[in-house]
Amino acid sequence: MSTRIIVKLDVKPPHVVKLIYFAELRKIVFPDELATKYYE
Repeated sequence: MSTRIIVKLDVKPPHVVKLIYFAELRKIVFPDELATKYYE
């Protein structure tokens, strides 16, 4: 049985965000840039 990794992007338009301690959102990058990176 192989392991499958599913990528989840949290988006708060227009940026991908990272949750910090369940209280603060940090803007990371634009979704299209990150999705392209994961696809490649």
